[in-house]
Amino acid sequence: MGSYLSMNIGGSKALLPLVSVREVLRPQPLTPPATPAPGLLGVALIRGEPSPVLDLRVLLGMPAAHGPTRLVDLRVGARRVALAVDGVEGVVQVDPGALRDLPPLLRDAAHDALGAIVVRDGALASVLSEGRLWEAAGGEAARAQGGAA
Repeated sequence: MGSYLSMNIGGSKALLPLVSVREVLRPQPLTPPATPAPGLLGVALIRGEPSPVLDLRVLLGMPAAHGPTRLVDLRVGARRVALAVDGVEGVVQVDPGALRDLPPLLRDAAHDALGAIVVRDGALASVLSEGRLWEAAGGEAARAQGGAA
């Protein structure tokens, strides 16, 4: 079984591998980005380290959030990034055999941050790829905002 953080994003469920999650926290004060990038809300000081804060709704092609309720602090390789999300449900266990590749039609229309889908409690949940999230956010723009460790 794999452990995932279950999050609410615009009325949908999204799962993120727990191994990449450092912590979940309340929204922090943001410094506006020096270099605008899609989904980049700004930079927060988290545990003394600057961290780019990305709006997960925008990265997934949804309308921007109006006051996310949580930040999910991630470690992506040697980089740190925080995702602004609508809510966090908790940790769930998913059998790796239950993960499905995106069907061709969805794969063509899906955002680059999606890695797979899974059925949980009778509904589809998107499984996010933390590396793809970084690239979808324009890794270079986020790195310029303090995302490099």
